Order: sequence, then structure tokens, then C-alpha cells
Amino acid sequence: MKIFMYTKKKIFIIFIYFVLIAFVLIGVMSSPNKSDTELRVLFSRLYRLGKDTPIIDPFNTETVDEYYLLENLTVGLVRDSSDDLRGYEPGLAEKWWQVNPTAWSFKIQNLKWSDGQPITLNQIKENLLRLKTSNGRHILYMRALKDIYINYELNEILLQFSEPVNSGLIHELSLADSGLLHTNNLKSDWNITSGPYAVSNIDLVSGQIMLKLNEHCPLTRKASYKKIKLFFPQDASEILRSFSEFPFDIHALPPYKFREKPQILIKNAPRSKLSTANLIYFFAFNPDNIQKNSISTRIRFASAFREFPIILPEGIKSNNQMLPFGYAGHLSDFTIKIKRLVSYPEINIKILLPAALKETTLLLDSIRSSLKMVGFATEITFNDSQKFDSTVFAQLYNFKGNQRESLGSWAFLFSEGNGPLSFFRPQVELLFKQVTAVQDENARKNTLLELHIKVLEEVFAVPIAVEPSIVLHSERIKLNRWNLFDLRTRYYEVE
Repeated sequence: MKIFMYTKKKIFIIFIYFVLIAFVLIGVMSSPNKSDTELRVLFSRLYRLGKDTPIIDPFNTETVDEYYLLENLTVGLVRDSSDDLRGYEPGLAEKWWQVNPTAWSFKIQNLKWSDGQPITLNQIKENLLRLKTSNGRHILYMRALKDIYINYELNEILLQFSEPVNSGLIHELSLADSGLLHTNNLKSDWNITSGPYAVSNIDLVSGQIMLKLNEHCPLTRKASYKKIKLFFPQDASEILRSFSEFPFDIHALPPYKFREKPQILIKNAPRSKLSTANLIYFFAFNPDNIQKNSISTRIRFASAFREFPIILPEGIKSNNQMLPFGYAGHLSDFTIKIKRLVSYPEINIKILLPAALKETTLLLDSIRSSLKMVGFATEITFNDSQKFDSTVFAQLYNFKGNQRESLGSWAFLFSEGNGPLSFFRPQVELLFKQVTAVQDENARKNTLLELHIKVLEEVFAVPIAVEPSIVLHSERIKLNRWNLFDLRTRYYEVE
């Protein structure tokens, strides 16, 4: 009887052992080996690059594509994160604290560049000092930097400012604009980086960029893909064919997804991931057009879209704010105050729209009709250039801000020279200074709301619609770690 019981127990243990081995083998066979498998990303910016054009300008990220690529190539002192209770996870710094109203300290980790060379405290200091005079479009706080002190024994860096700064500094230091740049990066060479990936090869003739994982970066995970291929086909029409004919894993659709071609793509994609409605469409006024100086003309222009709403395509919603619902700085129950005029003397204007909207006949007719109701005889022209023709009164832009913090969004929109609202920068400069200096968090939030109201009531911009971001992807990957508010294409978080 004992022999039988022993044998039965032994057989059961052997059975469990083989079952466990079978599960392991099945897992290995069904899961791609990420050291051998590359993540294939359809990267639309490649379509616009010439052989002498840098893949990215770290000081002037005009497009979402550029900004998100920079997030994958650099890391700053911190990085925003929904996993960390502080709202930010360690980057170059493992700890940070405010010493007094004009000073912040950072405990620096012992890290390496992607080539294995140590990242030094002096390199970090030099990079932070560069932010003070850089033309980074999200940078405000670092403009007030006075000096940087290094404690080599404690591996700490102290930032001393010439005026009070608040916790908004941490958010600014989490942005891609504040990422640590290698000296090579300043020459448009990205083969050595501080961030999750480095560039291993560029072939703009065939429209491909290869990225390799930087295992020294604190943001990378064991599950992160070792290789990323960014590519764009020679013949853009290939994209319209199915994922099976032209396979790729990720394609973040560009704006104006309601058009026919993006809809074909969405229909053919194995999977798609939608964000909340986050992409704002708005008109900005031409700084070289004299009509923009008249607030009454700007108010009349805005009233056309408030009093006579345009007919929007399916999937896009009417919107009267610059920051969408769910984003910091959104105005709850806000109604813009517009003075209704008794009569509208006719004015001839020209507006500029992206070339992608040239075939959206119903939308164009609706825009003309609404503007006609308030006395505008409107000529619509099409061009993808960011530079205004002096005869253009207003241009349609799209913008996706940061869900956590709105000041960076305003800094980008009002950035001197390049920002679509830059002409009105002097009128908000005082509010910018108040937002960065005030130490009370509630007062800071209220000042940001005040800034949003000023933009709308004084018609520095005219928001008209909002739509969600959409990322198409293959069956073999998961995007569960991506923030549903903005769907940032952080390749190191793909599973």
C-alpha cells in the first residue's frame, strides 16, 4: 500500500512537471522574441524629409511626430508617468525637492549613454544651462535660471533661479525639450543618446530609419523592443492596401482622419486605439495682415462659428476651447461672451487651410456659409506651409497639448517667432510670469484658467472642432501602457 501511494504521488509530480514545461514552451513559441523581432512603425515625417534635412531639431519640434520621436531619443531629469504617485518617474534624477522658492535640488543616478560611456554631472549641467538660452518652444521656467551648483560627493545638482519658481518646473523638465543631448545630437547625429533608443542607421532614399534599444536608459523595460524600424513607402498609395500586403505594427494617423483615405486605413487595420477627443482645430490670425489688429473683426470672425455652427464630418465634434475636456486648464461650463452686432458691413478675407482638406467640399461650403452670415466674403486657399501669405487673414491649425499641465501648451502656442499666437505674446507675458512664480498650487491653477479665458475672450485664436487621436496597430502588440488622453508614441512602452 505504501509503495502504491508513493508511486501515485511520484506520477502526479511528474505529470505536473511536464504540464509546466508544456506551458513554458507554448509561451515561448507564441510570443515573439523581441531581441530578434523589430517593431515596424509607419512614420509619416519621413515623407517630408530631404537628404539634407535633419530628422529632428531638438530645439524646434513643430510637429507631434518630431516631439514624440525626441521623447524616444532623450531622457531628462524626470519623465511624466501615471505609474508613479508623484506623477513623474525618475529619469536622470532619482529624487527631487524644492529647497526654497528660488532653488530646486536633484539627486542624480549613475547612468550611461547608449554607447556605455558614463553620463557626467558636468554634461547634465551643460545641457541644463543650454535650456536657458535655447529656443525650445515649451521652455519658460529655465529662462530664469541663474546658476547651477554641483555636489560631487552627494551626486546632486542644485538649480538656482533669479526669481521664484514653483512645481511647474518639474513638468517642464519632464518634456522632450529638456532631454539630455549628447554633443553629437547637436550636429544631427543620433547614434549616441540618453533616451530609450538611439539611431543605428538612416536611409532617406528608401525612407527608413533604424533605432536600437538603449539598455542603459532608466525608462526602458525588459519587454521593450530591441529594434524599431521607422519607415515610409516610396509609393504612398501602398499604405492604402491592407496590413497584410504592406505589414507594419504602428501607424499614428495624422490629423483630419475624417477624410476618405484615412477611413480606408482604419477599416483595413487589424486593430485601432482611440484616445479621448484631444486634437484641437483652431484658426490663428496672420501677424502680417492688418485686419488682425481689429478686435471687432476677430470677434466677428469667432461669432460666425458660435452663432452659425459649421457642419462637421462624422467623428469630429464642435469645440470652443483650446484645451479639451479632461485636460488641465479646460474650462467647465464656459460660454464665450460675444457682442452681437446689429449689422455686418461686408469684408473680403482670405483664409488658409491644409492641402489635405481641398476635397472636403461640404466642410468648405459650410465654412464659407457661416462666415457669410456675419458679413465675410471668404476666399479659401490651400497650402501646408507654416508661413503666412501676407494677404491671408487666418489659417487653420491643429494642436494636441499635454493632458497633465497646460502651461507647456501655452508656451508652445505663444512661442516667439514660430508660435501661431506669437503676435499676442506681449499681452499674456504678465500671466506667464505669475503662473511660474506663484507658490500656491490653487492660485497657479486659477491663473492658468484666467489665461485660457483671456485667449478666448480677446480672440487670440478661434477653436472650432476637436477629434480623437487614432493609432492603428497589428495583432501582435499591445498598447496598454499608452495614456488614453494623448496616445504618445512611446515605443519603449509597447508590449
